[in-house]
Amino acid sequence: MEITANQLKIFDEELIESVNLVIDVLENEKKKYQEHKKKAISLLSRILKDKNELSEEEMRMLYESHGITKDIIVSLYPHIKVPEIEIKKEERKKVEKKINISLENVKETETLFYNNIFDFKAKVEKIVDNYVILDKTAFFPRMGGQDHDVGYISESKVLEVIKIGNVIVHKVDKITFKEGEIVECKVDKNRREILSKHHTAAHIMLAACRKVLGKHVWQAGAEKTIEKARLDITHYKDISEQEIEKIEEEANKIVNQNIKINKFFIERNEAEKKYGFKIYQGGYVPSKIIRIVEIENVDVEACSGTHVNSTKEVEYIKIINVKKIADNVYRLEFVASENAIKFLKEKEKIYEEIKKLLNANDENIIEKAKELFEKWKKLKK
Repeated sequence: MEITANQLKIFDEELIESVNLVIDVLENEKKKYQEHKKKAISLLSRILKDKNELSEEEMRMLYESHGITKDIIVSLYPHIKVPEIEIKKEERKKVEKKINISLENVKETETLFYNNIFDFKAKVEKIVDNYVILDKTAFFPRMGGQDHDVGYISESKVLEVIKIGNVIVHKVDKITFKEGEIVECKVDKNRREILSKHHTAAHIMLAACRKVLGKHVWQAGAEKTIEKARLDITHYKDISEQEIEKIEEEANKIVNQNIKINKFFIERNEAEKKYGFKIYQGGYVPSKIIRIVEIENVDVEACSGTHVNSTKEVEYIKIINVKKIADNVYRLEFVASENAIKFLKEKEKIYEEIKKLLNANDENIIEKAKELFEKWKKLKK
C-alpha cells in the first residue's frame, strides 16, 4: 500500500499522509467483520440445532434484524439449505410541505437577509389564505438545515417562512393588510442571532472533527434551531470520550482565536478551482453562482445560511450528546453562546441539588454516591 502511494504521490501529495488512516480503516472493518461473523455463528447454532435448513421466516429475521446475509451463512455452513427471500428496500420519501398557492406571474423575491436588515418596508405582492408573498424580504426561510425567522408583517405574526424556487412565502396568523399595500416588517433579531451563532458553530465543529478524527470526516447532515444544533459526520469507528473532549476543546480554540468569517458570492467553477469539492460538505449546490462562507484557514463551505462575522461572537460551544445513528455515521448535538451558558448553569444547579440530597461536598460526592448505591443494592437483595 505504501509503495503504491509513493508511486502516485505526484498526483496527490495527501496519499502518503493517508496510508496510516487507510490501514486503520481496513483493520477496523476486519474487526467488525469478525465480530459480525461471531454473532452469526452464535445465532445460527441456536436456530439450527439438529436442522440442516432455514425457513423463510428465519432467514428474513436473520437478515432484517441482524444484517446476516445468505453469503455469510453459506460461507459458515456450506451444507445448510438457505431459502431465497425478497429483500424489501426501505423507500425514503421526502416529505414536502404542500402549499396551495399559484406562483404564476409572481416575480422573484428580492432577499435582504444577508445584509443584517431586521426592519424594512415591502410591497404585498400576493395573499392566498394565510400565506403572503412580498416583493422583498429580510425573513430568512428554512433552508440549509437552518430554521426560519419569525417576526411581524404589519400587525400579522410571521409563523413560518418557506422558499419555493426563487419566491419566499410567509405564513402569518392573520391577514391585516391587502395586496398592493406597503407594509412595515420586523424580524425577530434575537432569534436570528442565536440561529446564526448555531450555524457558525456547526462549521467550527466540522473543522474540529476533521482535525481530531481525520480529514476523511465528511458532513452527513446538520440542523440548527434556537434550542440547539446538530452535526452528523461520517467516521469509521466509535468516537471515544477523550476524542469528544478534544473536539470540544479544538472548537473553542477556534472560537477564542476571533477569526474573521468571510461571506461572498462566487462562480461555482471558480470556487471549485480555488477550494476543491470540500466546499460541498453541506450538499451540492446546482446554481452557477454559489455563496461561500469562509472561516479563514479553518473551514470553507458553500452555504446558504446566516452567520456571525467572527468566531468570537459564538462565545462558547458545548457538546451535549454524541450518538451513532447509522453504520459509520455519528450525530453530535451541541449548544453555543447563551444556550451553552444556560446548559452549564442547569447542570451546575442539578449538581448542587445532588450534593444537598447526598449531604456531600465537592470532595466526597463520588464516595457518597457509591455508598448510596451499595446500600440500594443490599436493600434490593
